[in-house]
Amino acid sequence: MVRGSSWRDHLDRAWFSRPGVRTREAVAAAAGLLTPSWCVGCGAEETDLCEECAYDVRLLTRDPYRAEAAAPALPVVGQTEDQLRVLPVIAAGTYGTLLSRVMLGFKDHERIPLDRVLAPALGRAVEAALSQLCTEAPLILVPATSLKARMRRSHDPVPHLVRRMEGRSALRGAQLAEGMLAQPPRAAAVGMLPGGGRQKGQKGRSLADRRRRLTGAFRVTDRGREELPGREVLLVDDVLTTGATIHALYELLTEAGAEVRGAAVMAAAEVPRGGDASQGSGLE
Repeated sequence: MVRGSSWRDHLDRAWFSRPGVRTREAVAAAAGLLTPSWCVGCGAEETDLCEECAYDVRLLTRDPYRAEAAAPALPVVGQTEDQLRVLPVIAAGTYGTLLSRVMLGFKDHERIPLDRVLAPALGRAVEAALSQLCTEAPLILVPATSLKARMRRSHDPVPHLVRRMEGRSALRGAQLAEGMLAQPPRAAAVGMLPGGGRQKGQKGRSLADRRRRLTGAFRVTDRGREELPGREVLLVDDVLTTGATIHALYELLTEAGAEVRGAAVMAAAEVPRGGDASQGSGLE
């Protein structure tokens, strides 16, 4: 044992290391094989997602679209003569459809095999964002999750899906930026208190309350301060609602010297879907 390191330090490093994460994912997947399963879409037995529902998810996410118009908390990044331009966000699909049930099954009910349809869906949004919003091969930055969220699941949902996308030629060499953001100790401690984390849900909270809860929720690590300046960044998240989380990360990363080009999300709150995803949009 390294001098000055306790067994708790070694246990923490093992728990959050990549081998530790993979072990927990494997155990969760094996447990799923030993317990009855049913389709999260239609309820068919002996499957997490039947082929018909999987096909429906592919249809729901085949045309990524610009989704920033309905997110009032997104950061303003420019201005034309008659409108403000906010950070562009491309979504794979709309929340509230079958896609949302599949996402909840994967995130909160340990349905790990659902990544077979979710990873390609998120990949299509990321690929669209890379081709339309980025000029160089950027790093893919996944928002840091809370300690509470990491402890309550066997997997970290968004990084897990991004790892499944690695190697796709359309990603143009983009990488998952691990270890560049972290939670300050106070934010982590508050999140572990009953009702203190985001897992209680964002519904019913005012925009100001969401922004206040995210203040100081993340920090840039030493590695981030070394690697972020001058790099293009694409934010990747699961669901876009108000855009408060993306705004907090945008401010933090911009201060660190990164060039945040936009965001890609799995699903967005329902907005009118008109025009091409490459067309700009703004808020009056």
